[in-house]
Parts: sequence; C-alpha cells; structure tokens
Amino acid sequence: MKDKEFITYILYSQIMVYEKDCKNPGLQWTDDHVKQGFAYTEKSVAFWIPDHDWECLVKVQEVERDIKIDENILWWISVPFFVATWSLAISTVMWEELFFEINKWQYQLIFTWEYDQSREKAFILNFYFLRKNAGDFKILKSCSIEGASTIDTILLTTSKEA
Repeated sequence: MKDKEFITYILYSQIMVYEKDCKNPGLQWTDDHVKQGFAYTEKSVAFWIPDHDWECLVKVQEVERDIKIDENILWWISVPFFVATWSLAISTVMWEELFFEINKWQYQLIFTWEYDQSREKAFILNFYFLRKNAGDFKILKSCSIEGASTIDTILLTTSKEA
C-alpha cells in the first residue's frame, strides 16, 4: 500500500476505520468506551477525537516495524485489526468515506493524533497498520487536554453495531 493522506472534518467526536463492505460501521458507545477513547468490533473501530470546526489531516501508512512516537503526540492507542477484503474506509459520522486499498493481513492498528504544528489543520490523525500477528489492545499514551481526557486503561474490547 502506498501512503495516503486525506482531509476531513470530525463530527460527533469520532473517526472510524472499517472494511469497505461493512454494512453498518457505526458503533454504540458506552460510558466505558468514552472513558478509554475507542469502540471496537472485528470489522470496525472508532476512535474519539474532540469536536471542532476545522480540517484535519488524516495519514494512513502500512509499516513493518514499530513506530517511534514523538512528544507532540497527544494520544496513542493500538488495537488488533484483521483486513480480509483489500479495501478499507475511514470516515466520521455523516461525512464522506475515504477509501484505500491495503494488503489482506493481520495488523496491529496504531492510531495517534496531534495538533498540527503548522496550524494549517486542527489535528493530524495517524493510522499506522503494523504488519504482525494479532496483538493486544493498548493505550500507550492517554489524552489529557483542556475539556477532554481519556484514561490509560482498557475497559472494553468489544462494542455493538449502532
């Protein structure tokens, strides 16, 4: 897969990644999902992002080694993600879907976000698809910004479709 970049807006405080043929990628969020910052099923995962009215830059990469996270990263989470269909989508609620192709594989999906230091966009949202066998759910850096925060403990590893 070639690296991809998209521009999107965040609506309803979440961004989702899912298989293109997933009929209902939306997930039900409980209080525990909100506390940990993500909701998950085998075909879809949604990550919490603060609502705002400004563009975000989404970056998608397939990587073969663990990544190093710098000090600008505000939040860093890792979940297992199996790609069975070659084609995935990223979207927020009620916004256009951004499609990309990726190799069928068992990945560790690492999601990070940070403020855009250039101030051209609100956030930079990074999706790293690390090629490896199924791993664990990990919150490697919890988020604590004014008006919002997440915890550093995994409470739930499953969710229901919306």
